[in-house]
Amino acid sequence: MSSHYLKSVISLGTLLEWAEYTFYGYLAITLSTLFFPESNFHVSILKAFGVFAAGYLMRPIGAIIFGHIGDRFGRKPALVGSLCLMGIATMGIGCLPTYATMGVIAPLLLLVLRMLQGIAVSGEHHGAGIFLIETSKHSPCLTSSWVSTSAALGMVVGGIAAFLVSQPFAPFWAWRIPFLLGGTSCFIGLWLRMRISPTLLPSSSRTLPLLEVLQNHKKSLLLTGAMAAFTGVYVYIGNIYIVVFLKQYAQLPTHHATFFCHLR
Repeated sequence: MSSHYLKSVISLGTLLEWAEYTFYGYLAITLSTLFFPESNFHVSILKAFGVFAAGYLMRPIGAIIFGHIGDRFGRKPALVGSLCLMGIATMGIGCLPTYATMGVIAPLLLLVLRMLQGIAVSGEHHGAGIFLIETSKHSPCLTSSWVSTSAALGMVVGGIAAFLVSQPFAPFWAWRIPFLLGGTSCFIGLWLRMRISPTLLPSSSRTLPLLEVLQNHKKSLLLTGAMAAFTGVYVYIGNIYIVVFLKQYAQLPTHHATFFCHLR
């Protein structure tokens, strides 16, 4: 199996997962009115972003779960599992009844599905990068950069989808389209990943890899976590919250705010 094929398959899966993960952020204004109907816009949007934040709180848990699977049983089960979980959670959001139909149960289900997305995406991003490093024969660091590039492209795809469904001519149910299409395309990436040979995916004999990391690489873990946190704050304020800011304070229509964000 060629290295180009492996990079393409892994990168496609990462792109799809990050597109699905960021759909919610770009559609936060729409989702806040559907799942958190409040007379005060600020309260509604805070609840919507609270659910968005819940996905981040679950990411360390997802990293532990899928990191353990990858170290103990090979990278393929971890990469297949994370993509499958993301597809199910994203499809679930697309099919979810709104507050007007189910009442308080609707935002609770949205919270659960968003948490599942957080678990899935943490296993995807780091697992994919590790896989490309371990299977690369030349320039492993350059090869693993495909993952970050794919994640960034996934955010662009998520923003474009949000821009299209927020157009004035779009039907009221159009917000479901990115989630449904994203969930469906996720299973296409899943089919491609299932064709990866398990022999290329090294496993570990360690019983608890996380314990070894905490014992022998604590400083590296803290530094890496700090850098990831800083990057996350910068990226999501500049790409997600800015849409809400432009709509609320610059009085731009949602589709104009989303378009402006991508012109940056």
